[in-house]
Amino acid sequence: MNPILVHLSATVAMLAALTIVLAQNEEAMESIQNPAPEVSSASEIQPQEASSDSTQAAPSVPTAEANIPQEEEDWAPPIQASEWQRLEKYHYTITRTVFEDKLNLLYDPQGALRNYIRLHDEMVEIYDRPIDEPGAQHVFTLNFARSPSEVRAVPRVYRTAREFKAQRSQNPQAKPLSGLRVAIDPGHIGGAWGPIEMRSVEFPGIGTVQEGDFNIITAHLIRQQLEEYGATVFLTRQTTEPVTTVRPKDLYEQARKAIYERSPDVAARLRHLPIEEQDRQLGERLIRVANYIFARTAEKVARAEKLQKEFQADLTLVLYINATPTSGRGELTTDNRNTFFVHGAYMPSELAHASQRLALFEKLLSRTNATEFYVASKIAEAFAEITKLPPVLYGDSPSTRQLDPENPYVIARNLAANREYPGPVVVTEPYFMNNRIVALRLLAGDYEGEREIEGTKFRSIFREYAEGVVRGLLKAYGDSELVINSAHHSS
Repeated sequence: MNPILVHLSATVAMLAALTIVLAQNEEAMESIQNPAPEVSSASEIQPQEASSDSTQAAPSVPTAEANIPQEEEDWAPPIQASEWQRLEKYHYTITRTVFEDKLNLLYDPQGALRNYIRLHDEMVEIYDRPIDEPGAQHVFTLNFARSPSEVRAVPRVYRTAREFKAQRSQNPQAKPLSGLRVAIDPGHIGGAWGPIEMRSVEFPGIGTVQEGDFNIITAHLIRQQLEEYGATVFLTRQTTEPVTTVRPKDLYEQARKAIYERSPDVAARLRHLPIEEQDRQLGERLIRVANYIFARTAEKVARAEKLQKEFQADLTLVLYINATPTSGRGELTTDNRNTFFVHGAYMPSELAHASQRLALFEKLLSRTNATEFYVASKIAEAFAEITKLPPVLYGDSPSTRQLDPENPYVIARNLAANREYPGPVVVTEPYFMNNRIVALRLLAGDYEGEREIEGTKFRSIFREYAEGVVRGLLKAYGDSELVINSAHHSS
C-alpha cells in the first residue's frame, strides 16, 4: 500500500478556528542551551479577556471552510498506539506547572483533553479514549521534571530568532539572514487540480482565480529575495502538481467510511450492496469527500513528510490568500484585510480524534509557540506598513482568539499546516482575493514597475506580498534597523 495511505495519521485538515492565548514575545521562550530555570507560561503567556463585541466589529470574517460538508470535517484517520512513543524524547523537559499552564491557557482552554489524561505531580498518563468510558486503554506516560532546576533541554532542530542573531553576530560581515533556514509551503495546488481541491472560482466580468497558482508565484519571489539576504530556502512544491502520489480515487474507501459514520441511515441502506453499486449511489457526494481528503489530508501529510525528511527549518511559512465566505459563490466584496495565523487551542470536537491529541502534545512539548507569535507579529507589522490594510477582526469568539490586544493581525487557529508541519509555522493570509481590485491584480500576473488597474497604478501584488514577508523576517531575524533595499521597493 502507498506509504501516504499508511501514514494518514497526520490527520485531516479540519481548518477550524480555535480559542487561544499565546506567548507575547520570543524572549521568554526556554533556551535549548540553558533549559533551567524553566519559565512558567504564567510569565510568557498574556491571556486576553474575551470581548463580546470583538467579533461583531468584523464586517466579514472569512472562512474558506464555511461550506464544507460535515462528514468531511469529521473525518480523521486513526493512529496506532505505538505512535505515542514519539513523545519519549520529551521526558523531563517540562514541569507539571508549566505543562498545565500551557495546556489551559494555550492549547486546550476548553479543558477537553482532561477527559483523556490523568495528571500527577511527577507524570501525565494518556489514554486512548475518555477515561470514564469502558475499555479505556493507557497508551503513554510522560514524566515531568520535579523542579525547574531539573528540566532537561527540549530536543529541537530549529533556532529561535534570539539564538540565530547570537550566532550571526559572530560574523558581522555576513549577510543579515546568512544561514537562516526557511521552508516555504505555497498553499494549495492549482493548475488542473484547482477545481478538485475546491480552489477555483470564477468572478463574473473578471475571470477565474486559482489560489494555488498565485501562491507558487509568490513563493518563488520570496525565495529569490531571501537567498539574496543569505537565507537557505526550501519549497515544498515548485509546480502546480501535488506532492502526494495518492489520488482521490485511492481514497474512496476512507470517503465512504466518513459518509457512513456521519449518516447511519445511508450506511444501513447501502452497505449490503456491492462496492461498485455503493459508489454509484453515493455519486457526487463520494467524489466530493474523496477530493477533500485528497487535498486537505493526503497532500498535507505528503508535504509534512517532505519537510521532516528533506529539510530542517528554523521557520516554515505557509502562503495563502484570504477571502470572504461569499467567495466560493463567485461574489465580490469591497472589503480588503490581512491576517496571520499561528498554532493554538483545540476544540473538543477536534480532540475527539487521537491524531489531534498526539499533535497537541508534540506542539506543546516542542515549544514552537513563542517563535511563531514573535515572527508572525513582525510579518504583520511589515504588511501593515506596506499595504496599509486593516486586520480581519476575528477577535475572541467560539472559534478564534486574538493573542495580543495591541495586535489584532495575529490570530490563533488549529490549521492543518501549523499543526502537522514540524517546528515553528506561520501562516500568512493577506488580502481578500474576492475583492475586485485584488482579483484584477492577481490575474495581471507578476510584472516590473506599475500598471494601471481601473484608473489606479499598482505594483505587482506578488512582489508586494513577497516584500511583506521578507521585510517581516528581516525585522525578526535581522538587524532591527534593516529594511529592504530600494530595488525591491520599486520593483
